[in-house]
Amino acid sequence: MGIKYTKDRIIEIVKSIDNGDYELIHLDEKGSRHSPRKMQYLHKPCNTTSKKFPISEFITVGVRRCKICYPSGLEKRNRLAFKYPYVKKLIESLYGGEYTLISKEYINSSQKLKILHKTCNREFEKTLSKFKAGQKCKWCSESSGVSKTALYVYDIFTYFNIPIEDEKTFEKCRNTKTNNYLPFDYYLPIINELIEVDGEQHDRNSFGDKNKFKQLQARDKIKDEFCKKENIPLFRLKYEMWNKLPNILIPILSKCLNRDVSVDELKEIKKSTILEHIKHRLSIIHNGEYIFLDTFYSGSEREHNFKHIKCGNEFKSNYYAIKTYDTPCRVCSNSCYEKRKIH
Repeated sequence: MGIKYTKDRIIEIVKSIDNGDYELIHLDEKGSRHSPRKMQYLHKPCNTTSKKFPISEFITVGVRRCKICYPSGLEKRNRLAFKYPYVKKLIESLYGGEYTLISKEYINSSQKLKILHKTCNREFEKTLSKFKAGQKCKWCSESSGVSKTALYVYDIFTYFNIPIEDEKTFEKCRNTKTNNYLPFDYYLPIINELIEVDGEQHDRNSFGDKNKFKQLQARDKIKDEFCKKENIPLFRLKYEMWNKLPNILIPILSKCLNRDVSVDELKEIKKSTILEHIKHRLSIIHNGEYIFLDTFYSGSEREHNFKHIKCGNEFKSNYYAIKTYDTPCRVCSNSCYEKRKIH
C-alpha cells in the first residue's frame, strides 16, 4: 500500500525541506488520475510565491524548488544527484559485497564507473543505473549484457599476453544524429587493428524492430567509413564464423606476436564455460538422447550441430528447439507423425 499524503503529512514534508525555508500556502482538497492534486508554497528567504503545481513534483520527484534561488538545471541536478560516498556504499553493498568501486568521483548516472569484481579480480566499466538493474561483472555474470563469444575473443588475446582494449572510442567516430561516441568491441594497439563481434542482428532484422535494425546498420556504416578514412584495419567477426573460433583468429594472433601461431597452441586456451553448461543440460533433457557436436556454443537461437544417439541422426538445430520440442530429431518426429496418421 502506498503512502497516504494527508494535509498534515504534506505540511510536515514541506517544512522539513531546507530547514523550514518553505511554507505551504495552498493545497487542493482532492485530486484524480487526470487532474492531480496541486499545491503552492512560499519560499521565505526570497519571499517568492510559486505557481500551483502537482504535489508529486515537490514531494516524490523533488524538482520543483524556488526558481529565483535555484534557477539553472545544473543546480537542480547537483541538488538531486547522488553524492560519491552514497554511490560507493551502494555499489559495495549490492550483490553480497562482491564489488568495489575503483572510480574516485561520481558525476551523474550516465557516467561509466570503474568497478572491481573481487571474485574474479577483474575490472569493468558500467553506469550506476545499469549496475543497479543487474548488469554485473561482464566477465562472470550471465546478465552482463556481453555475449560469451565476445568474452572468449578477449580471453584468446589475453592468453597470449597481447594487449587488448575493450569498447575503444575515437574522437572522430561519432553517431551523426546524437553525436555520441561509437565504441568498437576491441582494439589491438600493438598492430593498430579493431575487432567487432557481430551477432545476427547486424545483418538481418532478427529482433523484429525495423527502426532499431536500420539504426544499427547506420552505426556500422559510420564505423566502416571511419576505419577506411583513418586507414585502421577493421575485422568483423560475423556470427557464421563463431563456431570456428579460435582458429579463425590465427592470422591476427600471428601478426601480433610476429610469428606463426600453430593450431596446437590454441588447444590450451580455456573455452567458455557455457559450453560445459549446455552439455550438462543436454545430459538431462530427453534422458540424454541428444549430444552437442560443435566445439563452441554461440547462442540458444543460433544453429549448431547435434546428434540423436537413439537413431544416429546428425542434424542442425538450435538449443532452444532441442530444449523445447518433445521430439527435436526430424527423422524421429516424422516417424511419429506417420504413426499418428496410420492410427
